[in-house]
Amino acid sequence: MQKNLYEAPSTSPSNLEWSAHPAGRLSLILLTGMFLDVVCSVAMMLSWHSETVYKLQDSLAVATVSQIIGRIALIVGLVWMYQSHKTLERLGLRDLRFSHWTGIWGSFVPIANLFIPYQYLREIAERTWSVSRSPGIPLRPIILVLGVYWSLHLGQIAWLILSRSTFYGIGEYAVAQSSNLLSVIVPLSYAWFVFNVSKQQGQLLANATGETSHNSM
Repeated sequence: MQKNLYEAPSTSPSNLEWSAHPAGRLSLILLTGMFLDVVCSVAMMLSWHSETVYKLQDSLAVATVSQIIGRIALIVGLVWMYQSHKTLERLGLRDLRFSHWTGIWGSFVPIANLFIPYQYLREIAERTWSVSRSPGIPLRPIILVLGVYWSLHLGQIAWLILSRSTFYGIGEYAVAQSSNLLSVIVPLSYAWFVFNVSKQQGQLLANATGETSHNSM
């Protein structure tokens, strides 16, 4: 009986090397960057030890590091989206809704950046899972976490805008702690999405490569 090309991966070493493809390697860098960003956010939260006493110097140093890491993660994240979408073609998918570059320009164009990146990422997940007969994790929680991430991402932006207005009377301590808390939850939810998508694509490519090598023998 012919083996299903997109069958759930076995425990063979080739299927465990999900980071061997371009998007997988980028995901490792991106996950590291998001982890460091979370560490910086937690450090900034701990720098507030009361509502009135603020370790300004320590927080500014951590904030500077966090901004540098955030910018690097942004660039890597954009390249990861591009490579992940390109991987869909390597999996034999042609009738894609978006071009490979849509996620890049859609992240910068006003108004479009409110929904295009989410739809682009959702297509990557849905089409990846569409060619996997027995994935390690169902598609539904993947889409759910993506929706939570994007909602929190937009909420974080809205919160930062609103908190700058004295009309709302939000205290500096509450603003900083709420912002830092979101800065922990948002990258963690996205990191989970990135990890699972990269892992699934890597396993599918490993199976496809193994099947091609078997047929050529």
